[in-house]
Amino acid sequence: MTIRATEQLKRDHRALRDLFSEYLSTRGHELQLLREIRTRLELHSQLEEELFYPALAEVERGLERVQAAQRDHREVRELLDELSLLKPDDEAFDRTMRQLIQVVEAHVALEESALFPVARDDLGTGRLDEMGEEMELRRLTTPRPPVPPARGSEHHP
Repeated sequence: MTIRATEQLKRDHRALRDLFSEYLSTRGHELQLLREIRTRLELHSQLEEELFYPALAEVERGLERVQAAQRDHREVRELLDELSLLKPDDEAFDRTMRQLIQVVEAHVALEESALFPVARDDLGTGRLDEMGEEMELRRLTTPRPPVPPARGSEHHP
């Protein structure tokens, strides 16, 4: 059974919130968490930018909201690039990670309160279901970086 596009995106949002909570509550696994956050954000953004946003931009109430969401995506990419140049013990790492969390949380709020209702009302459930099928296919076929070892399983010779 296909999961509607907006439901898949909400599921991604929940997974990101869980990763952010884990980052804020633990120490010692920052790079592993950053890799997982980056991987999830990149796939999520790709699905939105290639499937969801173009469809939403076609409706009158969608274009301005999509443009705001795309600005958020650019800011997220910039922060991820910044983080890739830092080490967890760098002073700027935690500050930049917290800024990333803030930007993503605001973006999620925008999507769930402003974009998803417009998508439901103006695109309709049939179109969202079709997008959901395409998203599922892309999730299965998009190459992903290797999964880092589970925490606690790192081997130190």
